[in-house]
Amino acid sequence: MRRLKFVQTAVVTAVAAATLVGVGVIQSAGAIGAGTVSSFVPIVPCRLIDTRTDTTVGTRNTPIQPAETATFAVWGTNGNCTIPNTATGIVANATAVNPTTASFVTIFPSDATRPTTSNLNVVAASPPTPNQVTVGLSATGQLSAFNQKGTLDFVLDIVGYYQAAATTPTTPTPVPVTQYFSGSDTGFQYNNSVGGVVYNSNNCVTFTSFLQGAFMPLDLPIGAKVSAIQIRYVDKSAGAVNITLHNGEPGLTDTIVGTTLVTIGTNATDFHRSDDFNLGATPAAVSTTSTYWLTMLSAIGTGGGANVDFCGALVTYTL
Repeated sequence: MRRLKFVQTAVVTAVAAATLVGVGVIQSAGAIGAGTVSSFVPIVPCRLIDTRTDTTVGTRNTPIQPAETATFAVWGTNGNCTIPNTATGIVANATAVNPTTASFVTIFPSDATRPTTSNLNVVAASPPTPNQVTVGLSATGQLSAFNQKGTLDFVLDIVGYYQAAATTPTTPTPVPVTQYFSGSDTGFQYNNSVGGVVYNSNNCVTFTSFLQGAFMPLDLPIGAKVSAIQIRYVDKSAGAVNITLHNGEPGLTDTIVGTTLVTIGTNATDFHRSDDFNLGATPAAVSTTSTYWLTMLSAIGTGGGANVDFCGALVTYTL
C-alpha cells in the first residue's frame, strides 16, 4: 500500500411589445431543450405570420379552423422574418384575432406532442388578444398552433431567438501536493546497508568519505506527476554529494531525469540548505511498473571532516 507520510497540502428577459428594438447582446439562459445550454439573441421585431385576408403575412391567409393544428416554418426567410437554422426556440408575441367562439390556442414545437396548456384564451368577438410566448422549435425549425374551437386568425411577431451556446470544455487545474522523504522511510539504503540509519544532531544522514552512496525510493501514489524536488541538506565544508533522480522500475529500467545536483560546500556552521533539483521536462507519471528514486554519491573532497549531511527531499507532484 502506498502511503503519504506528510502532505501539505438566466433567466432571459424579453420585452413582449411588438415595437421592441433588438440590440446586439447575447444573454446566457436555460435551454429550450432539456439539458442543453442556449443563448438568447434579441432581434428587431418581425412578423412571421398574419392569417388575416387583408393583412396577410406568410403563407396562410385563412383563419385556423376548429381543432386544427396549423404548422409554420421559422428557420430561413418566412413572412417578414429571417431566422437562422441554428435557432432552437423563439420568444414572440402571439395574438388571436376575430375569434368566433370561446377557445384557446396552444403553441408548441411541431414535432412534439401537443401539451395540455394554453398560450392564448379568447371569447367570441373579443378584441385582439396578445400574449408573450417562449416556444421551442422542431428539429426542422417549425412550430405549431392548435385552436380548440371556432375559427380565429393568428398573428405571431418574433422578438428574439435561442441558439445553442458555445461551450468550451474546461479541465480542472491539478492541485499540487508536497510530500517529504527522508532516510527513515522504508527502502532507504545508506552506504550499502538497509535500515538502521543513524542520524546526527541535525536529524540528517552524514556522508563522511568519498564514494559513499545512498538510495532513496520516492513512494508516490499511482498517477503522480513530479513537478518539483527540493533537496534538504547541511553542508559545513567543501564536501559534496552528487544527487540524481531516476525513473523506471528499479533493477530493470533506469532513466535519469533532469540533471545531477551537486551540493555546494560552505564553511558556515550548521548551514541548512534547500536546493531546487532541475527536472528539465516534466517526468512521466508514476505507474504500477514505474516509480522514482534518488541516488546519492559523495564526491571528491568529502571526508576528513569535510562532511555533508543529507536530510531529505521535498517532492511536489500532481495527480
